[in-house]
Amino acid sequence: MYEHWEQVRDAILDALFTPFPPLRAGARLARILHTAGLLRLARMGLLPVRRLGEEEFRGDSPKLLLTGNALHADIPPDAAGSGIFGWLLSMLGQEVGFPVPEGGAGRLAGALRERAESHGAQVRVNSRVTRVEVRGRRAIGVRLADGTAIAARRAVLADTSAPALYRRLLDPSVVPERMLRNLEHFQWDHGTLKLNWALGEPLALTVQELRAHVDRVEDAVERVAPGFRDRVVGRLVQNPGDLQSANANLVGGAINGGTASIHQQLVFRPSVGLGRPETPIEGLYLAGASAHPSGGVHGAAGWNAARSALRSGGPAGAARRALVRTAWARVLGD
Repeated sequence: MYEHWEQVRDAILDALFTPFPPLRAGARLARILHTAGLLRLARMGLLPVRRLGEEEFRGDSPKLLLTGNALHADIPPDAAGSGIFGWLLSMLGQEVGFPVPEGGAGRLAGALRERAESHGAQVRVNSRVTRVEVRGRRAIGVRLADGTAIAARRAVLADTSAPALYRRLLDPSVVPERMLRNLEHFQWDHGTLKLNWALGEPLALTVQELRAHVDRVEDAVERVAPGFRDRVVGRLVQNPGDLQSANANLVGGAINGGTASIHQQLVFRPSVGLGRPETPIEGLYLAGASAHPSGGVHGAAGWNAARSALRSGGPAGAARRALVRTAWARVLGD
């Protein structure tokens, strides 16, 4: 499997970090794999991870590794499409690991903020946006809960869930009726239970089993790491409701911005549409995990939205905007 990964890695990653359809990445894959190879890759993309494990491995360990990585994308192990997520994340883990910034994951957001501010960006926190302002079917800015209006020169990037954007932040009169109907079928991913432990000393782990209840999780850790409970000096439990209270995007503890199952991927994410960050409102981009390629590919949805917004200027950008408008009109029947 790793040899196959080395062959298609760059093209696959380019496809994930490109608004749909990934034409250039697709052309690279076609040159590399030809027809037979493309068909085999397409088949793997539809396989459940359990079936993929059975076809590729004999022992239990590699099958468990694939399955554990596939579950990162919230797709059940017997569901179509879970195999390629397990394969992708396992290969990335083998190649680059799963790095975490020194000081914790919050340092990543801090570094991004520092980089943005060094180029003149202004960052506001604890400032809830209550409305995306639209004039003439174009986003012109946002309004905060305290009434402050912030104008947008080029674009508004909404790092929110799709239901929040279309049903709460936009006036219903500016959202195409079919888009609102399509979102009635939007499916959230499963709720998450998050456990945070503070340990008095380092702990050596062997095999770890994951379960859905606090005591059972701790029992599982204790079995493979005896003395675990004796080392716990603090514990914070965040249930799905706690996660939603801390971040309104995590509805019911759903951390993936909607299920990543195959019926809500590509041109079906977040609903039947273009599979791109552009929305039916010009100058407004969906930058959250509800957009392609979902939260399983961290940061990619925001990256795609930012690139699309930056490319919206000039004559080439005007032509691109016209194509997107036409495409949305055909999809939504406007």
